[in-house]
Amino acid sequence: MNAAQYEEFARNRGLTEYAFDGAILPSAWRTCNSRLLFYLKENYGYRGCGVTDIQKLAHCWYDNGIKTYRSVALLAASLHIALGRSAALSLQEFEDLKRSPTIVRESLNRVAIVNVKKTSGASKSDDREIRRESRRNADWLSWQLRQLEPKHIIAGGTVCWHSLTLDLDLFRHDGSVAKHSFIRKEGTLIYHASHPAARGRSFDPFRVHVNMTNAQRGQSDANLSPYI
Repeated sequence: MNAAQYEEFARNRGLTEYAFDGAILPSAWRTCNSRLLFYLKENYGYRGCGVTDIQKLAHCWYDNGIKTYRSVALLAASLHIALGRSAALSLQEFEDLKRSPTIVRESLNRVAIVNVKKTSGASKSDDREIRRESRRNADWLSWQLRQLEPKHIIAGGTVCWHSLTLDLDLFRHDGSVAKHSFIRKEGTLIYHASHPAARGRSFDPFRVHVNMTNAQRGQSDANLSPYI
């Protein structure tokens, strides 16, 4: 992804503080079979820090137990294995993977993270503000997604789903799609999920990886498992 172009989008918005996001490790992203992109609301807790480079900080946040990055890494690891063999992991295999921190942590290198809102927010997001930023950043976000060419996108919450399917021409879809269902656009499978840091089992990496593996194998929305 062209860093100079990214910075130009930020300047055009008049931003001096913002999150620089995208592929965590571009060389690994380009060769990865799963190309999993997490489309999330915003970064937070970094006001006054200038430019926050998510690509450089992702592993640090994982090591410090940040739930978003723990969930992202676990889903990425399981989906990478499942898509490689065209079969979801069993629950036992998934539990064994959770006990393999080196493999899970390394999987962060194969994902991309794109935030709708590029400036730091509060710990609880305002969805109305996220949608406003989605419209303001529509060209910027569309450019990022075209540059990254993801094969799979996790929309981390309904507001992110609406951003992708209503605000960006690239993946426009006017129909209603329930949580844990998907659409395919431009060769990309887009999955409507909860945020990776959601409480309880709202975001269950095992469930999501099973559903996405089944979807990639051609099963319809009706065949996706609503609960695991």
